[in-house]
Order: sequence, then C-alpha cells, then structure tokens
Amino acid sequence: MADLEAQLIARRRGPKGDDGSRIGVAISGGGIRSATFALGVFQALATRKLLRCIDYISTVSGGGYFGSFFGRLFTRDYVERVEDVEWILGGKKPENPSNDLIDAERNVLRWLRENGRYLAPQGSGDLLLAGAGLMRNWVAVQAVIATALLSLFLLLQLPRVLAPHTRPLLAATVEAHNVAFVRSLPFSQYIWWSPWTGIPLLLLAVAFAIGWSYWIVTERPHPARGLLWVVAISLEAGLLYAGRSPLATLSAALGTGPWQLVIFALLFAVTIRYPADGAPAAIGVSLLVLHVPDVGIIERSIAWVLLVVGSLSAIIGTATWASTARRRPSGDEDPGQFQSQLARNVLTRYLRGWLVAAGIVALIVTIDSIGQTMYAVAVAGHLKAWFTGMAAVFGFVSAYGRKLVVLFGGKAQGTRPPLSLTVVATVVGLLIVAVLAIGFDLLSHAAAWRFCSAAAPETIVDPYDARSTLPTCPATPERQSAHVYWLWLGGASLLTFAFGRYFDFLNYSSHQALYSARLIRAYLGATNASRWRRGSWVPVVEPIADDDIEVHRYWPTPADPAAAEAYDRAAPLHLVNVTINETFSGESQVQQQDRKGIGMALGPAGVSAGVRHHVVYGPDAPPAAAGDTGTMLQRLGLQSPSRLHTRRVAAIYPKHTAGGPAFRMFEYPVPQSRRAAGVQAALPPADAEIPEEFPGEPLSLGRWVAISGAAFSTGLGFRTSLGLSLLAGLANVRLGYWWDSGVPTRRRPLKMTISRTVADRLSRVLVGLFPVHTYLYYELTAHFPGSSRRHWYLSDGGHFENMGAYELIRRRLPLIIVLDAEGDEDYTFEGLANLTRKARLDFGVEIEFLDTVDDTLPAAFGPLESLRPVATRELDPRRATSHAAVARVRYPDPDGFEGRLVYIKPGITGDEPIDLREYARHHPTFPQQTTADQFFDEAQWESYRKLGEHIGLQVFERTGDNWWLERWKYRPY
Repeated sequence: MADLEAQLIARRRGPKGDDGSRIGVAISGGGIRSATFALGVFQALATRKLLRCIDYISTVSGGGYFGSFFGRLFTRDYVERVEDVEWILGGKKPENPSNDLIDAERNVLRWLRENGRYLAPQGSGDLLLAGAGLMRNWVAVQAVIATALLSLFLLLQLPRVLAPHTRPLLAATVEAHNVAFVRSLPFSQYIWWSPWTGIPLLLLAVAFAIGWSYWIVTERPHPARGLLWVVAISLEAGLLYAGRSPLATLSAALGTGPWQLVIFALLFAVTIRYPADGAPAAIGVSLLVLHVPDVGIIERSIAWVLLVVGSLSAIIGTATWASTARRRPSGDEDPGQFQSQLARNVLTRYLRGWLVAAGIVALIVTIDSIGQTMYAVAVAGHLKAWFTGMAAVFGFVSAYGRKLVVLFGGKAQGTRPPLSLTVVATVVGLLIVAVLAIGFDLLSHAAAWRFCSAAAPETIVDPYDARSTLPTCPATPERQSAHVYWLWLGGASLLTFAFGRYFDFLNYSSHQALYSARLIRAYLGATNASRWRRGSWVPVVEPIADDDIEVHRYWPTPADPAAAEAYDRAAPLHLVNVTINETFSGESQVQQQDRKGIGMALGPAGVSAGVRHHVVYGPDAPPAAAGDTGTMLQRLGLQSPSRLHTRRVAAIYPKHTAGGPAFRMFEYPVPQSRRAAGVQAALPPADAEIPEEFPGEPLSLGRWVAISGAAFSTGLGFRTSLGLSLLAGLANVRLGYWWDSGVPTRRRPLKMTISRTVADRLSRVLVGLFPVHTYLYYELTAHFPGSSRRHWYLSDGGHFENMGAYELIRRRLPLIIVLDAEGDEDYTFEGLANLTRKARLDFGVEIEFLDTVDDTLPAAFGPLESLRPVATRELDPRRATSHAAVARVRYPDPDGFEGRLVYIKPGITGDEPIDLREYARHHPTFPQQTTADQFFDEAQWESYRKLGEHIGLQVFERTGDNWWLERWKYRPY
C-alpha cells in the first residue's frame, strides 16, 4: 500500500518527482461547521500557492464534506492544473482560463454559500418533502417491528386455539392441571398468569442443575463413579416403584422410621466421604420421600424437583468431565487440574446461556401475562380500576426505590444523585418497548378470543360483567375458530417473512439515502458545471447527472499513464474514514466496553481497518462493454447485474503463515480458478487466498462521505449504549449503513468452542431466515457484531477518531496539519486527547506538545494552552492568544525519527475583521456552535469561512528562509 501511494505522490509532483517530503492535512468532524472552516483554511493555502504541497487529506464526518468537494474539483474537465483550483478558491488568476473555468470561479463558492442549509435549502417546502420521507420510513420500520411481535404472540396462542379442536381430551387434561398450577402462583388474584409460566421455571431448574454440576467437577471425580451413581439410583427407583424391592421384608420388619433412618445415615455418610456426590445423595432422599405414602404435596413437589435437578446434575457433570478429558495441556501444567479448570469454565458458560434463555422466556411470559390480563379486564370494563391499582403499586415501589437510591447514592443527605443520560434513555426505551410488546400481545389475545370475553379467573374478571359489556358475543367464552386463527397467523407470518427477507430495507428505511443525496448535491454538485453553467441554476433538491463519482474513477489505480488524470493535476490522496461498530469483537467475541468500534479508511491504494488489516488494490480491470446488457435473468430483473467495473486485489494483510491462518477481517474465499488448480482453502500458499476482484459492496464517493458523516444513529462507537440505541432505533434516527463486506461468515478462522456453538448457530440461522429483523435487533439492542458477520454496520468516522489524523500517523508522515473544528465549546481538546491515546496504544507513537515556540514561527503559534480562550470584558467574546500549536511526534523507529504535528483550532483572538467580532459578540458559542445546527444562514456560513481564511493566512505566513513548512516536511534522515 505504501509503495502504491508513493507512486501516486510521485505522479502528482510532476517532473519534480518524489523528493521524500510528505505533508498531510487532517480535517476533523463537525458537520457543516468543520466543512466551512476548512474551506476558509484551504482558501488561505490557495492564496499562499501551497495546495500543490499537500500530499494527503484525511477527512472525518463534516471534514469529508469539504474533502470530497475539493477532491472532486480535480476530476472536472474544466480543471487542467492545480492553478485552476487555486483560482476557484480565491487565488491568483491563471493564464488564458477557459469559459467553463471562468464560470466555475464565479459560481462554485456561491453554490456552497447558498446551500449552507443543505438539508432544506428552499425552506418549508424542503422540510415538508424531507418530513414526508422521514414519516414513510418511520412507519415502515414500525410495521416491521409490529408484524414480528404480532407473529410471535400469535404463535403463543397456537396450542390454546388448535388443541381443543384437534385433541379435546388432552387439551382439557392439560388445561385442568395448568389452571391449578397457575392459580397457585403469587398474585394470581390480580394477574392472569400465562399458561407458559412453567417453562422459565423449567429452564431455571436446568440452570440450577448446571450450577450444581460445577461443584461435582471441582473435586475431579472419576467419570465411572458418577455413572455408577446414576445407574444405581435408576435401579433403586425402578425396584421401589415396581414393588419388587429386595429389602421389602426387612423394611416391614424394621418399620418405616428405622428404615428411613438407616437410608438417611448411609446417604449422609456417602455425602461426607464424597461431597461432590451430594447430587446423587439428594436423588436418593427424593426417591425415599416419594416412596412414603402419606407425604404431603409440598414435600412431594420438593422431592420431584430434587429428583430432576439431582439427576441432571449427575449426568451433566459427568458428561462434561468426560468430554474435557480429550483436551490435554501441551506444557508442564498438571493434566487433572487443567481438565478441572476447563470443565468448570464450560459449565459456567452453559450456566450463563441457560440463565439468559430463562430470562428471555420469563420476559415473554410476563408480557403475555400482562397482555391477557389487560385484555380480560378491558372487555369486562374494569381497565380503569385495574390501572389505578397497578399505579398505586408502582407508586409505592418507586417511592421506596427513590429512598434507596438516595441512601446508597453516596451523596449528601436529602440530595438526589444525578441520573446519566444513558440510564434515562435506557429506562425510557425499555418502557416504550414494553408498551409495544404488551399492546401486540393484547391484540393476539383478542384474535384468539374472537374479540369477546376471555375465560379469565373469577378473581380477576366477573364473567357477568364481561357478558354485559359485549352483548353480541356468546354467553360463555369461546376460542377463535381454527381457520380464522390461521388467517391471522398466516397473514402476520407472511408479512414478517416478506419484510425479513428484503435486506435492502435496512438501509433504505434509514435516513442515509436522504442525507447522502442532499450532501452529494450540495458539495459534489458544487463542482458540477451542469448546475450553474452559463446562467443555469439547478437547485440542490433536483437530482442531475454527474454530481457524484464512482470510487474507481475518483481513486484510479494507475494501470496505465492515462488512468490517473486527477493526480496529474496535483490532486492530493484523499482518505475517507468511517467506523465499524463493534460491541462484540469479531476475533475474540469478547464484549467491547471501551472503543466499541474499529476505524476503517478508504483511499486510492486500498482499504485499512484497525491496526493491521489491509486490502491493497491491484491494477483496475477494464469496464464492461457498453453494449453488454447481461444475461436474460439480469435483463428481467431476476438476477443482480454484473459490475460495470471490477477492482482488483493485489494483497491482503496480515499474511497467513506456515504456523496457521491468521485472523483477518478481510478473509475472502479462494478464487474458483485457483481452487480448480488444486489450491486448498485450509492451507493457502503463495497468496492463493487473494480473490480475483474486491468483493466489497461498491459505493460512490458521495455515499462513503455520507457514511463518514453519519453522526446520529443507533451505533455511536465508544458512545454506544443500550438506551440510546433503543430510542434512536424506535424513532428511526438511523444514519448508519449495513455494508456488504463480501466476507462470508464461514470464512472466519476461529475455532468454535463448546459454549459458542449453540448461540452462534442460532444467530446464523436467524440471519439466514430473517436478516432484516436480526440486524434491526442488533441496532435496537446495541449488539453490533463488528466484522464477524458479512454485513458491517458503518457510521461516522468520528465515532472512532474525530481528528482524522489516525491514518496519517499510520503512514508516519513527517508533517501533519490537523484542522480541529469539532464542537468543543469548553475547549477541553477531547478529540485531540483521543487521538493521542489511540496513537500511543495502536502505533506506539507519542504526541508531545511543545511548551515553547520557535522564534521562526509566525505569531499565530503558541503553546497548546494559549488556544484556550479566556473571558475578557462582559460584552466581548472570550479570546485566545494563539491559533495553532506544535507537537513533537515520536515514531517508534530505531533511528528516533520525529515528526511534527501542527494543531489548528478555531478561536477569536481580537484581530479578526469587524463582522467576525460582531457575530461572535451576538453568538457567544461561536466558533464552537453545536453540531446539531446544520442549517447555516449567510452570516453564519461566512463567519466560519472567513475565520478559517483569516487563521490560515496567519498560520501559513512565510517567515524568512527557514520557513516551518519547508523545514518540517522532510524526514530527518
């Protein structure tokens, strides 16, 4: 990748060639504020004739607005050299400009200024148009959620509706036993418990048995002893209940009491000798109690529970111990101790899985219980009284809960501990989900009971009240007929299946399409002569051709000298940064509590992700012939069309080694041609694993920049939380994009552990059957699988690193210029601190700001603290004393190579033009106004642009022969 970029840099340098100097400019996130400020800075560079010196621009979020506009200029036909771009941006007029270039100089900046409100440039009409699209998408997302919930709860009604019609005797027997069980549950006089209530209790019993098994394996029992106990207890049970006990005569002679005493003594002795065999001992006690004829129902129930749990414990513990016996340590560790540790680890993971399953089923049962209770009281006309009673209970609980929070909150007496936004969002989101789920469960009960009265317990609903409120319904509650119920279930299931299979719905139902369209027309469209040539003016809301550009044309791989015309005009190498949201590591499956995302950068030489994962492009394949219309299926729309352009792959990193395959985020199938030649996928030699073409989903430059600016979404990188994802997903505030990486999940070289098998296979089945619901569930629950699935959730690059300098540090540039225009009203330098931390952790690079300023530097430079404004007079804005600071970048090279980082921060120093100072006086947060404001009027847009130009002219002022830009752009070899 470095070699390919070096070739492009040499080409953009022209006859001068690559002299070893490198300058990169990083443009931070910050929406239109960052884009407008960067425009002003680059206008200053154009005035100083320094655009040709910039080798790289690395953009994040709003910085990408300007970066894409700037890079697109170099691809236009009316631009022939870098001087043309400098003139458009306000520099010196070149000799003999063409008519199109003259039009561009007049209209490009005007277009940008007039589209400062790029989301709604024409006012209320655009807002209504955008609002219609947002409402359509929101309704569609709610429909997907609604059909899925309704189908689930209708499935719960299936046995209750169909059983009376198909197996009436069995249904009546089960119903009788279930009613007795349900009425024995707590609060049964207020809650009509779901008939599925026993299932989570059974799952808890299994979880308890797994937990019990943990203590069995801690003593390293011999598997044969555990099996012997199971066989012995089974024989004992059979003999006792078959009436053929060989000790029947002895039992009759000794009497019940002495016989029980002997058995208890034996069991107690065995438990003392082998504590881990307490489970089989409990089984023996249970069988003994069950054999006593006058035992009560409570004792008999406890005995049955102990019988089941104890048997499961013995079987699970013994089976786990036996299954781990095959895995032996390769080093000096004791085999028995290693096996015990491994078995306990497996059992703990199983316990977690069963507890999670029990919790999920318990939640569904609770919703079903509340839903059918609300339906029963609603049709009886008692809903108001029921809500009043429930409100009183919740009020009582919340009152005492608040006192407990204050008591244990660690605050002074009488003060409330502050609630974080994450906690509030989580509570509100869960309440909304609960209301939705209960509502659709209630609808399923209405469908099951023909929208008439339900056979609820008389302690909850008086059947006479129900009949009086529903005179058209039958006198006794009746279930829905089978064929009508099948219509309900079939209709909901078909809609669920149809919605769930249309994967494009995930991206088209978000706001990414609207956002990217307006962004492309406002910034890339500013360079499109068809919008403003010769007096024409096509508004930003109207799509026309040639605004956007395909990435293979924007980032051409130099297969021949004519393939990279933009670089012949001294175009810089543009790197676009996005974030792969990852709350669970794609490599280790460990939950990510800190970063919750991986940076990914796209550029002319390839794609980089994380620290060491790269795809390097090869020479581009020729585009498809214009007359090629594809196959018959493609012409009929039954098959995806062939790509018009294929991007080749030259290398993938990290490389596989002889020691085994490495974990690679970009792990593609072995090409069919190489597989046919005898290459094995398991041990790929000599780059045989490299695909013939890059299989990642091709997106245009504008789409990538829009993803890079997807600041508000369900995935927020290190700011991701369950509550915010829930609220954003339910409100459909979704700007992220599910990108098809082309990496099949099965290509992951991870060894499936016992604990991962069930969950992973279930997840893969759901992704295969219902991809839309599965990935939407991932969004709502902040469960982003990163690169462990084929589709990666991409969002704002600032969710990983918001300065944009991460990729420039990876390339070890001698001079990096950072334009930090992120929203930082308090000047805490959060984004800069995040960059410094990640550079140290990921690349071993130390960034140290200099406390003293070189005398040869312009007056705009100062220590880092001088960029922080301080209060002056009451009517004046806060003022800083400098605009830029310098940091030493110490790369971990053997020769101690040090680069320089010039950090530019927008601020008011008092020497700005009068209009800037007046605007700052009336807007105290300027120039750090909130990023949520993406509707810049003329004064606001011009203030940020002029501030960037003013600062740029000062920072890039040439001071003598030993100018800092010329001095720092070379590596000190």
